[in-house]
Amino acid sequence: MATKEELEKAAIAICRKLTAIDRSESMHGIFAFAMVHGQLYYGPNYSEDLKNLMAVIPEEIAKEIREKPEAEWRTL
Repeated sequence: MATKEELEKAAIAICRKLTAIDRSESMHGIFAFAMVHGQLYYGPNYSEDLKNLMAVIPEEIAKEIREKPEAEWRTL
């Protein structure tokens, strides 16, 4: 079983990555490209879950992620 610190580290890592992906122009392009070709995405959405997770991680880290989500994302 994971320790509290391991869980917190994993939560912060997923918040960083999902926030960076949300802001990625290339990710937005995928959906525009698909829409032009008649393919829409109707699957699950993680935005509410990400919001809830961001609310329980330390505020100074959540603020950093909101301001600069790509910070260190390649190393996480």
